[in-house]
Amino acid sequence: MEKLSMAFGRLEEFFKANPGFDAVLLASWDASASPDANFFYYSEIAMDRGTLIARRGETPSLIANPLNLTLAKEKFPGNVLEFSRGGYVKTLGRELSGCKKIAFSKSSATVSFFENSVKAADGEIADASRLFQLQRARKSERETESVRRAAETARKAFEGLELKPGASELEAKRKIWALVLEAGCEASFPPIAAFGGNARFPHAESGERKLEAGEIVLVDWGAKSGGYCSDHTRCFFVGEPDRRQAEAYEKLKAIFGEILKEIRPGRKVSEISAAYREYLHCSALDFPSHSLGHGIGLEVHEYPSFADNSPDEIVENCTLAIEPSTYCADFGARFEETVLVTKSGAKII
Repeated sequence: MEKLSMAFGRLEEFFKANPGFDAVLLASWDASASPDANFFYYSEIAMDRGTLIARRGETPSLIANPLNLTLAKEKFPGNVLEFSRGGYVKTLGRELSGCKKIAFSKSSATVSFFENSVKAADGEIADASRLFQLQRARKSERETESVRRAAETARKAFEGLELKPGASELEAKRKIWALVLEAGCEASFPPIAAFGGNARFPHAESGERKLEAGEIVLVDWGAKSGGYCSDHTRCFFVGEPDRRQAEAYEKLKAIFGEILKEIRPGRKVSEISAAYREYLHCSALDFPSHSLGHGIGLEVHEYPSFADNSPDEIVENCTLAIEPSTYCADFGARFEETVLVTKSGAKII
């Protein structure tokens, strides 16, 4: 119950920081295929067909279907309500009665859940997606430790990856995936393995392409521990490397080191991205089709966004995936690591 009480503390923090809201309404439909990060963050329970309702100053409630009712009663310390077919909207309405403004996540909600919520509520259903993201960005020590375990496990798994000329991209993908599982974690996403010219595609589809001696190998992979993700990319060569490709990768690693010096709490990501462009230009590397990186935690991509038009700022105790990259006509290269932002700056976690 300790973890769940901690989740309820997060709800209290949300209400304290956002006095205009009377309630929080979140749902999780398929925890195995696409778990809702906000639902898990504020309930600390992974389950299908669950609806979390938290009213300001009151004990949170969870609507559970019969399949997960026993799980909910054992794991959730608040009020547990059984879902009844045909009575869902009525139950929602009863639980939300009197609430004037309800925090809702449009970015992750299904259309049917949104429509049912509008039908049930007397008050305003207000999108609080960004407010949820900002709170989740500031990691606690326990969350940081989960990201650290994921990152350390992922790096340990990569040490065991061995490839020889003739191996296929699919074989490399399956190997790194299996190594992550053997090391004790789930993969945070399906890995990418790309050889030679295929590495020029940022999200290459691993196929039957065979590895040739001397060409670049790009592996993008990550691990998940306690629900929290890591994200990494490495490039290497089997045999004598192509000099131009090897030099490009070494430049990216150097740029990564410079970018870490640019990251600190309160800094606008647009300023960091501008510095990144200048580092690439000075290194005579082409600017990639994607941004410098992204926040990471319960989701592989979360606050902050490093998109060109992003208004986001770096916050203390956030975790990031930083991935300087370059793509040419005949190859691509990327170096990526998961980092933690502290008061004094950023460091690999």
